[in-house]
Formats: sequence, C-alpha cells, structure tokens
Amino acid sequence: MSLAISALTLFGEKALGAVAAGFFAVVSLSYVTTQQIAVWRNSITLWSYVIEEEPNRVHIAYNNRGVGYLKTGDLDLALADLNKAISIMPSASNSYTNRGMVYGEMGQLDRAIEDFDSAIALDPSYADAYTSRGLARIRKGALAPALEDLTKAIALNPLSVDAYLNRGVARERMGQLDRAAEDYDKAILLNPSDYLAYHDRAIVLAKMGRAGEAIGDYTKALSLKPNLVSAYLGRAGLYAETGSPELALRDFRKACELGSEEGCEAARAE
Repeated sequence: MSLAISALTLFGEKALGAVAAGFFAVVSLSYVTTQQIAVWRNSITLWSYVIEEEPNRVHIAYNNRGVGYLKTGDLDLALADLNKAISIMPSASNSYTNRGMVYGEMGQLDRAIEDFDSAIALDPSYADAYTSRGLARIRKGALAPALEDLTKAIALNPLSVDAYLNRGVARERMGQLDRAAEDYDKAILLNPSDYLAYHDRAIVLAKMGRAGEAIGDYTKALSLKPNLVSAYLGRAGLYAETGSPELALRDFRKACELGSEEGCEAARAE
C-alpha cells in the first residue's frame, strides 16, 4: 500500500508509516505478496491475543489489528476494528487517519476526508493526516486543496517522501511540470531507492520533451521494480518516438508477457 499517489496508482502501494498513517497510491500498482501477508497475519494474531485479554480497553490493539487487516485487504474487518478503536478512544487522531485509509480503499472518499478532517482537528500538527487528505482530494480532482494539504504536510515533515511524491502528482496534473519535477527530485534525494519517484519523474520529463532523461528514469524504475508494466509501456512509447523501434518492440513484448493487453496490441502492430 502506499502513502504515495503515484501517477500509477491513486492509492495504493507505499503506505502505513509508524501508525499506518499512509493511504492508497495513484493509479494502481498495489499488491501484497504471500510473505507480506504472513507477516501481517502474525501481527493480527498478536493483537487478537491482546484483545482477548482486554476486549474493551485496548485502543491500540484494535487500531493495529485494523491496520493489519487493511494491509491484507480485509477491509470490512479493518473498518470494524478501527470503529472499535475510536469508540474506546475518540481522541486518537491516528485511528481516524487509519479509518480514513480504509474508506479510501473502499472508494468512499467523502467519508475518508471527513476522518482526515477529524484527525487534523484533534492534532493540527499531524503531517500524515494532511498527506492522506491530499491524496483523497487528488482522487476527487480537487487539486488546489490537495496542493495546500501536501505543502502543509511537507512544512510539518520536510523528510516525507510520500508528501513530495504526491505533491508532484498534483502539480503535474495542474500543468506545473517544472515544479513537479522538483518535487520528484527531492523525493529521490530523500530515498534513492523509491521506484515511484523515478517512474513519475519520467512522465513529467517526457511531457517536457526530455525523452532521453525520461527513458533513463524509466530504466532506473525498472531496475528497482522489474515487473513494472507501466514503465515498460512508457519507455516503449519513448523509444518509438525517438527512432528505436526494436527497443520499443522489446518493451511492448515484455509488457505483454506481464499481462498488459495494451502491450500485446502494440507488439502485434509493430
């Protein structure tokens, strides 16, 4: 899952920081491996034990088990636990943020935003709540308010990679390409192994006419995430535009192998 909303996924692959304050990611890359599920299932088992011992007192156990369920995609169970956590401790801003994430995954963006509003009202310095609300607003197309939220998140936490990534998406969609590229530069500086930052910067660089640099960013993203279909498709398009049809065909075929119908159609057309 992701607190970052990449140009790939509007909610999905990088999320849940210290209190699982992450939130979706932009167009849809999210997946959970069997090993990851096992880890979170172990966490669920742990917090279930705590809940059995203190069923009506332990707010943090319901909160954390809810996050575990969110990570494994059990959204109804996650929602039930976070509702319980809030009923035990209505002043816990992180539980509102986490429940907002669940509502976001359910597509209930207005309810998600209401929860992020509640989290911010309880703790105006809670950077992740601003990041999460910014993501929801981007998904709703409310780009100017999203930009305000993400700028506030960065002011509160200048080391937040996700906030820079998401602000880059907002700026790219608003046509502020130079400033979007700056945000991706900052995200990469903070975390050079973040494939989303290279992927999304490639999109911006391509729009700016800097095809060679964009190809380099797609290549870097693929070195970090070898099965990233959208990067193969993006790089293939740039290879085709810059006179490298054989390289374009190679990338379209790879995307096809990974299940992309678009890649298969393009490969057949080459």
